Amino acid sequence: MHPILAIPTRNVDPARLSNILRNKFGRGGFRIEMRHCTYKVYANYQLTEVKEPIYPPYTYEV
Repeated sequence: MHPILAIPTRNVDPARLSNILRNKFGRGGFRIEMRHCTYKVYANYQLTEVKEPIYPPYTYEV
């Protein structure tokens, strides 16, 4: 597997990230490692774009 993406863990929903990658690469087609507050994503081929945001929507109360 080749490293394809490094994402800071801040404000990333890990379940959503996993679902997006599973839809893109299929079950077992990717690996995620977390080191030094960064998710490192490995897959069999290069990820070119993610159309769905991986950050959860936030609402702020005033």
